[in-house]
Amino acid sequence: MAYLVIRNVKGGRYFYIAKSARKNGKVVQKTLEYLGHEPDPARLRRALEYWQVGTKRQGKAGKGER
Repeated sequence: MAYLVIRNVKGGRYFYIAKSARKNGKVVQKTLEYLGHEPDPARLRRALEYWQVGTKRQGKAGKGER
């Protein structure tokens, strides 16, 4: 699942869409899209919808779910 990342660098805020994955038993973060220093609200909304950030995903039934 993707999520929004805001990184603070030297007083500036930078926006990214990222996801986590396991590689050799360690969790690594992969940047999917760089949105810029101050992304346009329309571009941010399109990116969040495209990468399905903030939406509940439907998957296999987990513990106690059927």
